Amino acid sequence: MAIERKTQQKIAVSFSAFGQKVKKPFKVPYTWESFKNMDSVREAKAELSEKQQLKAINAALQAAARSAALNAAYEAAGYEKKTAANDEQIRLKDFVKTLMLSKNTDGSPKYTLAEARAHAVTFVGAEWADDDEDDTDEDETEETAEAAAEEADDTTPAQ
Repeated sequence: MAIERKTQQKIAVSFSAFGQKVKKPFKVPYTWESFKNMDSVREAKAELSEKQQLKAINAALQAAARSAALNAAYEAAGYEKKTAANDEQIRLKDFVKTLMLSKNTDGSPKYTLAEARAHAVTFVGAEWADDDEDDTDEDETEETAEAAAEEADDTTPAQ
């Protein structure tokens, strides 16, 4: 049996470079080859050993337990996770991110940052907390246009 792989493509969007805010987000396309099925993984001898599987599973369980414990401690101390559902600034930022991914038919950006911010104020019905146009405090993220639209509704706690 032949090893079946598929070329995947995404765009990495970064709002910081090595922890430093950037004036304009980096949008960098990248590609990689993924396996189409487990038979191809076995054929390529790319399977994890039992020891590697155990280590990965236990690390995931530990991370989930740590996250749950921290979230419970934060809530017990009276902190509330800010989400688009309870924070208008997050709604504004999410709306701007979505608008900034909009393209004209020729592929050029549909909105400037200033235009996207103005539209966000109109549609969200809230004002920006400050007049600073550098409203993207996020670390590096990967997103496609679909992921950005879904992200606006995401209320999953950070892990």
